[in-house]
Amino acid sequence: LQVSEALVQPARAEHSCRAVAEALSAGKPVLIAKGLNLWRSVVGHSAGLAADDSTAGYTMLFSDWLNESPDERIVYGANARAYFKEHHTEQAVANLLMAVIYLLLGARQAGTVGEPVNPEVFRQEADFL
Repeated sequence: LQVSEALVQPARAEHSCRAVAEALSAGKPVLIAKGLNLWRSVVGHSAGLAADDSTAGYTMLFSDWLNESPDERIVYGANARAYFKEHHTEQAVANLLMAVIYLLLGARQAGTVGEPVNPEVFRQEADFL
């Protein structure tokens, strides 16, 4: 991983998210399938590229990566490391857990416990961390 340019992670691979986190921690951009849950976040942070989990998708993914300039690839690597630090370290996970606890406490105080909760709320509220 240390000598690679990027990690290519198909959606069907075992332990997909763990491999992605390891690549990000090493400052390696990830080229991932849209079948992985975190593809939107990775692309949104410019820490990698994503495409459909198909032969055409992977062809496009490799083509897009190879068309990036060396300077752009370096930026993707820096963004990958920053993304890891922001979202996947112990502190980041602890912050997210605390945000969920505060949201649940707030729901309890508002008297909305037991009502359906949209999980997207947690993602939106955790963005401030």
